[in-house]
Amino acid sequence: MSREQAKRVLYHRDFPLSVNILLGNFCNLSCPACPYHGSYAPSYFRQFDKMSDEVIDRLVDELPHYQTNAKFGGFEEPLAFKAGFKRITTALRDKGLGVHVTTNGTLITDDLLHTLQNLSTMYVSLDAHSIATYKTVRGADFNKVVANIEKVRQGFKGVKFGVSFIRQPKNEHEMQVFKDHWITKADMVIIYALLEFNKHDYKIDRPFLASPKERIVCSSPFLETYVLPNGDVSLCCETLLLTDRDSVPIMGNIKERSLHEIWNGEQYRAYRDALVDENWKIAAICQQCPLWAASYYETHNENGVKVTHNPTTEVLERIAN
Repeated sequence: MSREQAKRVLYHRDFPLSVNILLGNFCNLSCPACPYHGSYAPSYFRQFDKMSDEVIDRLVDELPHYQTNAKFGGFEEPLAFKAGFKRITTALRDKGLGVHVTTNGTLITDDLLHTLQNLSTMYVSLDAHSIATYKTVRGADFNKVVANIEKVRQGFKGVKFGVSFIRQPKNEHEMQVFKDHWITKADMVIIYALLEFNKHDYKIDRPFLASPKERIVCSSPFLETYVLPNGDVSLCCETLLLTDRDSVPIMGNIKERSLHEIWNGEQYRAYRDALVDENWKIAAICQQCPLWAASYYETHNENGVKVTHNPTTEVLERIAN
């Protein structure tokens, strides 16, 4: 969105629309395409960390006051922290909050089915449509994961159940059949462009939509926030990718101040102002980030399916009859 739109639409928000909660920094898989646990994984994700009961309790206490949504996964495997996952998601759902999880599906067990089937939304990361390709890109048991998906999906009571696929050279020959198959079973199919990493930065491989010529304001720091296992509050997924760098800003810690105080604090406000004004002395890590363009998207309907593109993502959603 433009700077003027950002000032009008985003600045008034008193609390984030969603809070991304990292229960830990561990994943049981090491997928080559993963920016957090693959070849260029930041050092933060190589040293085990786990969210304490204190941090969980603070989130369970504060989030319902603002009726914000909670998201788990995408950075760690949340089901690897089963006890904490069940406790916090059940508590938040019991208080009427929307709760989302992204999981690789390998750790789904029967004692988790009730918890998972009562979430608001759930995505399972697959990245393949065959045993051989799944073994190559994820290194796990394809048939087991598909069976786990079916167990959850059959009793799922939430709004949307989706599967995802990171397009990459080793699996893109299966992308179309993956979409055709899963759009008949899931509510959503999400295709991600591969982020190509080197030691210093990354780029989006073959964007689904060209980025606008004029840079638009990234909406992430205005809409959502990220709480790390130790209680630190981080700006966005980009800052989690850059945890090896000394310049990564931490907005505060919820063991010291409430999330509401941090979100409305001077440091957070100054960073949002810097993004709008393109003051790269303050918002230094954002200057080279390509993900600002993800706020720009186009949508059309195709054979009863809503198709949405932004530079990093293609989303297919079945249209209800």
